[in-house]
Amino acid sequence: MLKVMNLFFFLLLFFFQQTTVLAAQDKKTDDVIKNLTVNDYLQQKKAEAIKQGRHANHLIDESSPYLLQHAYNPVNWYPWGEEAFAKARKENKPIFLSIGYSTCHWCHVMARESFENAEIAAILNKYFISIKVDREQRPDIDTVYMAATQLINGHGGWPMSVFLDTHLRPFHAATYYPPFSTDKYTGLKEILMKVNTLWREQPETLDQVAAQVTARIIAYADDTLESEPLDRKINERALQQIINVYDPDSGGFGAAPKFPRPGIFFYLNRLSLLPLVQTRVQTQAPAQVPTPAEQSITPAKMMKTTLDAMAAGGIYDQLGGGFHRYSVDESWQVPHFEKMLYSQALLVMAYSDFYRIVPDERYEQIVFETLRFVNREMRSADGGFYSALDADSERPNAAGHAEGAYYLWSEAELKSLLSENEFRFTRNYFDIREHGNILSDPQQEFTDLNILYIDEAFKGARLT
Repeated sequence: MLKVMNLFFFLLLFFFQQTTVLAAQDKKTDDVIKNLTVNDYLQQKKAEAIKQGRHANHLIDESSPYLLQHAYNPVNWYPWGEEAFAKARKENKPIFLSIGYSTCHWCHVMARESFENAEIAAILNKYFISIKVDREQRPDIDTVYMAATQLINGHGGWPMSVFLDTHLRPFHAATYYPPFSTDKYTGLKEILMKVNTLWREQPETLDQVAAQVTARIIAYADDTLESEPLDRKINERALQQIINVYDPDSGGFGAAPKFPRPGIFFYLNRLSLLPLVQTRVQTQAPAQVPTPAEQSITPAKMMKTTLDAMAAGGIYDQLGGGFHRYSVDESWQVPHFEKMLYSQALLVMAYSDFYRIVPDERYEQIVFETLRFVNREMRSADGGFYSALDADSERPNAAGHAEGAYYLWSEAELKSLLSENEFRFTRNYFDIREHGNILSDPQQEFTDLNILYIDEAFKGARLT
C-alpha cells in the first residue's frame, strides 16, 4: 500500500511542478477564499482600499492572488513585462524586483513594514521601477534570480529583493529587509538610497558587477561542457560529506534553521539497501582511525534518527497531520508554520521508502496522517490541490493575523477544552507550560504559548 502511495505522490509532485497550481490561501479563511472568483477577491480588496483612501497600481489587472495582495500598496508596482522594462530604459532607472508568494510569512511582514510605508514607497516610486513577481506563477523568473541571490548573498529565500539594471541583469540581491536600519541589520531605506547614489555616480561599477554575476549564472547553467568519467567512489565521497553535516543528537543536516532534506533522504534510503556501503564510511579524514561511534553511523541510522525526531517535533502537526516547511531550531521543535504541498509529497515518499527498510508502524501512521491532511485541507473543490497553507492566521483573541496563531495553545485554553485527566496527560505528553514551551523566540512572538511537540520522556512510546 505504501509503495502505491509513494508512486501516487511522485505523480502528484510531477503534476505540481509541471502545471500552475491553484493559489494558496490563509488557513483560517480557506473556505471563504475557495468560493471566491478572482474578480470577487479583487473587488473585496478594492473595497478595503477605498475605505483607506488608496488607489490601485499596475497589478490591478493581474490574476495572481499574491500580486493582487499588493495592488493597493502605495508602491507603484508593475508586473513583469515590457511596459516596466521600457519605462526603466526610458527613464534610466534601476529595477527593484520583489519575488514572493501568497503564503510566505516574511513576504507579509515586508509588505506590511515597507511596501505599505509611505516614506519607502515614495523612494521606490521616485528612483526605481518596481516589479512584483509571483514565484508560483513564474517559476522560471524565480529560478534565474534565486541563482543570482545565492551567488551575491550566499543564501536565498523569500521575499527575494533583487536590483537589476535596464538589461535585467542583477547587481545586488538579498531576501527580507526591515524598513529601517538597526544595530544588526541594514534597512531597505538605506539600501535604496545607496543603490540610487551608485546608479547615478558609479554606473560603470554596477555595470561590471552585473556583467560578472550574469556571466557566472550563464556558466553555471551551461550544459554543453565536456563531461568527465564518473568516479567509482562517488557514493563514498557523497556519503562522507553528508555525515560531516549530520546532527547525531537531533537528526537532520546542518544547523538551524533546519530544513527537511528530501534529496538526501531519498539517497540515504537507497544506500540503506546496500549493506557494503554502511561499513565503509567514517567521519574523520582517511588518515585518522574512526571511533566505534563514528563507525556506527550508517545511512539507516541517520534516517531513523532524523525521521523520528521530525515526527516527534513541532515541525510535524501533532493534531492535524502534515509537515511545516522548516524548523527555526536544531531540535525540530519550533517550526516556521507554513505548510507546502511539495513538502507533504516529498516527505510521504521519504517515510514510505524508509518504512520498507524499517517497518515501524509509526512511519506508516505519519504517512496516512499526512495523506489525510492533504486530502482534507489542501484539496480544492475543483479537483486540484492548493500549493500551500499560510504561516499566518487569524489571532483567536485579537484583531489581525500572526504567525502560527492557528497551531499555538495557551495553558488556559487547553484547560478550558479538556477534562482534568486529559489536561494532565496532554501537559506531560506535549510539555505544556504556563508561560509557554517555545524557547526559540527571538522576536518575542510566542509569549505564554505552546507548540505541540512530544516530550523527550514519551518519544518512542506507543499510545493506545
